[in-house]
Amino acid sequence: MSKALAKLHTIKSKITSISGRTFPYYFIIAAGLAAFYNIWFVILLIFLIIKFKKQINIKLLVFFITIILFSFSISLIKQNIKPKNEITGTIIDKRTKFNQYTIKSGINNYLIKTKEELEIGDVVVVKGKFEKPITKTTPYGFDLRKYSLTKNIVFQSNNPSVEVVDKNYFYYPKKIFINYFDIFPEQTKTYLEALFLGVNNFSEDMLKASRSLQISYLLGLSGMLIYAVINILKKLFYYLDIKSSNQSIIIFFILLSWLLIVGSNMVILRVLLLTTITSISKHFNLKVTRLDSIFYTFLLIILINFNSVYQIGFTLSFIIITVMALGIDLFKSKYKIINNYLRYWYGYLFIFPLLIVIQNE
Repeated sequence: MSKALAKLHTIKSKITSISGRTFPYYFIIAAGLAAFYNIWFVILLIFLIIKFKKQINIKLLVFFITIILFSFSISLIKQNIKPKNEITGTIIDKRTKFNQYTIKSGINNYLIKTKEELEIGDVVVVKGKFEKPITKTTPYGFDLRKYSLTKNIVFQSNNPSVEVVDKNYFYYPKKIFINYFDIFPEQTKTYLEALFLGVNNFSEDMLKASRSLQISYLLGLSGMLIYAVINILKKLFYYLDIKSSNQSIIIFFILLSWLLIVGSNMVILRVLLLTTITSISKHFNLKVTRLDSIFYTFLLIILINFNSVYQIGFTLSFIIITVMALGIDLFKSKYKIINNYLRYWYGYLFIFPLLIVIQNE
C-alpha cells in the first residue's frame, strides 16, 4: 500500500512540475502533425524547436512523440487489414436516406450501401467485395477516404448480401432515442438526431447550403450545445445544494453515457476529457492550467484514435479553444457580457483565414 501511495505521489509531483509549461510541447507536436500533411510546416516545426529549446525536456518530448507514433502505427495496421469477402458485425449507425449503414466488426468500422431495411443493434453477416473509399482525384476535391477515416471506416461495400443473425442490445439506447424522434415531423426529426446523436441524415442540398453559409456546426452535435447542457446542470445542482465534487462525478457519468449512446463522437470525447482533467486537477491540486488541459486532451484523443487528425472539426475546435485560452486575459471589462463578446470576435478573427481555406476546398 505504501509503495502504491509513493508511486502516486511521484506521478503527482511530475505532473505538477510541468504544469503551466506544456504549451511548447503542444505547439511543436501540432506543427509536426501539420508537417505530416504539408511539407511547408517543417519550417514552422524547426522554428518552434529552436524557439522553445530551453523550455523543453527532450526526454519528455520524445515520450509524447512516441505516444503519437504508436497511435499512428496502430492506425496504419488497421487500414491495411483488408477483410475477406465476408464479415460479421453490428449495425452502429445508419443514414436511411442514402441507404448507408455503418458496421462495427472487430477493431474496424465498415460502410455498406444496401436497400435492405436494417436497424441499429442488428448483428449481420455481410458478403461482398470490400474496397477502400476513393481518395480525392482533383487538387481541391473531396477526399472520401480521409472523411471515412474520421469515422474509423476503412473499407466499404456496395450492394452486398446482408443477413441479420442476432441482436446486440448494447446499442439499443441509441435505437430507442431514434425511435422516439420518429414522433416528430421529418425535418424536426432529422435536426434532433443530428443535434443530440450526431446522426447526419440531412439532404445533400442542405449540407452544401450550410457549408456555403459557414453554419454547418449548427447542423450537428457541437461543443456549444454540450457546454450549454453542462451549465444548465450546474445551475440545477446549485439550487439542489449538491457539492462541487459530486457535481463533477454526476457530469462525468452523464457525458460518458452520452458518449456510449452516440458512439465514438470526437466532440463529446473532447468535452469529457477536458472536464475530467480539470476536475482531477482541482481535486488533487495538480495546478494544471487551461492550456495544459487542452494539451493532454489533444494527446489523449490522438492516442485513442489517430484518425481524428483528418477531421476538420478536430482542427477547428483545438485552434479555437487554444486561441481563447491564450487570450482569456486580454479582455478585462467589468461587464462579463462585453468580455464574452470581445472574446468571440477575437477567436473568430483567428479562425476566419482557416475557414476561407476550407471553404475553397
